[in-house]
Amino acid sequence: MRTILCYGDSNTHGYNPKNGLRFPYHVRWTGKLADLLGPEYHVIEAGLNGRTTVLTDPLEPYVNGGLFLHMSLRMHKPEDLVIIMLGSNDLKRIFGEQTARQIAENAGKLVEKTKELTASFNKEGIPSKILLVSPIEIGEGMAQKSVWKESFGGKSAVIRSRQFPEKFEKEARRQGVYYMNAAAYAQASKRDSLHLDEEGHEKLAMAMYHKILEIFQEEDQEAKE
Repeated sequence: MRTILCYGDSNTHGYNPKNGLRFPYHVRWTGKLADLLGPEYHVIEAGLNGRTTVLTDPLEPYVNGGLFLHMSLRMHKPEDLVIIMLGSNDLKRIFGEQTARQIAENAGKLVEKTKELTASFNKEGIPSKILLVSPIEIGEGMAQKSVWKESFGGKSAVIRSRQFPEKFEKEARRQGVYYMNAAAYAQASKRDSLHLDEEGHEKLAMAMYHKILEIFQEEDQEAKE
């Protein structure tokens, strides 16, 4: 059985933009992904509402993604694949207009930590495979009517989120890890311009499914050779 750890924020936790609660397991992209992959894979959810890459929110210090990563990786070791999808919350005004490049580089710090720690889980010193995912774009409604407008600063967050794919892909290449652009497959709900709705979770799950098969097909092919 292959173990996949999904490390993310509210869009991995499954925040429901309609009521602020959590989508049921089989609606969330992680649950759908587990259904698609079948019993040969163990998909672990490690999503937290408000989680950042490595930034500390003075009002919610526990959402710093760098603080829990070490614990999460140790809790579920060994992981065959670690999926990191963080960055949206770094766009909040409280962090002083972080650029897309800064946010991608901060995500890269999590990649580096994951490499280092997972390599220590085996005698060979081989790290887990890592998939760095550029988050979905912030919707246009963030600049108009979203309940999150004040927190994210409206239009600025929309613009910076659109720069994520280029910067995250560059960081993934620099780190030598796998990359996927979530915004190419799913969009934020029109209800709050930040979170996935049911359709978004379904589309992201399918995209993740195909990407994961691609990643492990490479491994299986190398093993045969």
